[in-house]
Amino acid sequence: MRCRAPQGSAAGKPQQCCRGLCRKPPAGHGIPHIGGPRRRLTADTGHLPLGLPSPHTPRAGQQAPPGCSAAQFGGRGDRRALEEALAAADGVLVGAETIRRHGTSCLIQQPDLLAGRHDAGLPPQPPVVVASRSGWLPPTLPFFHQPLSRWLLCPTQPTCGPGRGFVRVLRGEADQAGLVSLGAAGLQRLVVLGGARLAASLLAADLIDAIQLTICPR
Repeated sequence: MRCRAPQGSAAGKPQQCCRGLCRKPPAGHGIPHIGGPRRRLTADTGHLPLGLPSPHTPRAGQQAPPGCSAAQFGGRGDRRALEEALAAADGVLVGAETIRRHGTSCLIQQPDLLAGRHDAGLPPQPPVVVASRSGWLPPTLPFFHQPLSRWLLCPTQPTCGPGRGFVRVLRGEADQAGLVSLGAAGLQRLVVLGGARLAASLLAADLIDAIQLTICPR
């Protein structure tokens, strides 16, 4: 099924199963494009080619509803689909509450995917951009010891920044203006890992260009 998420979609709401299937991605690309020509970052629209591997959150296989415990992977195939999406990305966008709940972000582990990024001159892991209104994350989280580059997207002066766990801090929110800033910083293709509130807000603002769905029966 090929689809385009409508503006104002309620895709962030928890569901028992996925109702769509992506077409098989072309070789070398972990995120299939759905719904017509892909929009590139431009000064007048500010749209980025975002991929939402739904239902995924870091170390999880489904979008957990707000206020609930962290979601869990459905199986090895689910994990593989997520890692392929990460391998094709310039960066990862994730909400601060998702990092607080899981303690870590998802890492690419498959040797062939790591080799592909190496051959392309990319770091093993894409930078992880944490969207946070307060800029606060517990400094004891394992996230700060993972082998990846940590960025912060925050509308106010954060309590943590360069030298305090993040290598780069951008002022702004996870909206059109914030995505323009990320694009200008070199993150042209982003994968949104969650949580549900962040995914829903981006869908409602029509800032998601592709949705990747996986079905993981229990």
